Amino acid sequence: MYNKYLKRREMIIIDAVDLLDELGIKGLTTKELARREGITEPAIYKQFDSKQDIILTVLERFASFDEVIQNTILEQKMPCREALAYYVGSYASYYHSYPQITTILFSLDVFQYELSSRQKMRNIIDNRYNFMAKLLEQGLKTGELICTMAAEELTELVMGILWGITWRWKMTDTGEDLKAKILSALNKVLEQK
Repeated sequence: MYNKYLKRREMIIIDAVDLLDELGIKGLTTKELARREGITEPAIYKQFDSKQDIILTVLERFASFDEVIQNTILEQKMPCREALAYYVGSYASYYHSYPQITTILFSLDVFQYELSSRQKMRNIIDNRYNFMAKLLEQGLKTGELICTMAAEELTELVMGILWGITWRWKMTDTGEDLKAKILSALNKVLEQK
C-alpha cells in the first residue's frame, strides 16, 4: 500500500509539471490532474492538501538535485573551473533530459501571486546563486580565474548564460545538445580577462 501511495503521488507531480508546461498555471487544475490520472478529484486531495501544496511539491522536484550537485563539488574538492563545468553541466543535463521542468524557471505566474511559492522559489534561486558566487569568489581569490569583474558580476553572467541558453533552447525546440551549448558559452566567458 505504501508503494502505491508513493507511485500515485509521484504521478500527480509529473502530471502537474506537464500541465504547467502545456497550459500554464491556469491549466493546472485538480480536475485536469484527476482526469489525467483516471481518478476523482477527492483522490487528489488524499495526496495533497491543496493546489498550492501541489505547486510547492513541484518546486521541491525542481530543486531536488541542488544539494546532491553542491555536495558532490564540495566533497570532491573540485577546482573552480571543474566545479563550474560540473555545476552548469549538471543542470543542463537535467533540463535536457526533462525539458518540461524548465517551465518552472520561466513561469513567473506560478510564483508571483502566492507568498509561499514565491518564497520557496526565491530560496531555491538564492541558494543556487550563492553557491555559484562562492565558487567564483574562490576561483578569483586563488587566481584560477583571472577576471576584472567581481564574483557577484561574474555570477550574474554565468547564471544568465545558464538561464538564457536554456530559455532559447526550450523556445526553439531545436534538439541541440543543451549541455554542450552552455559549456561552450561558459568556457568563452571564462577565457575573457
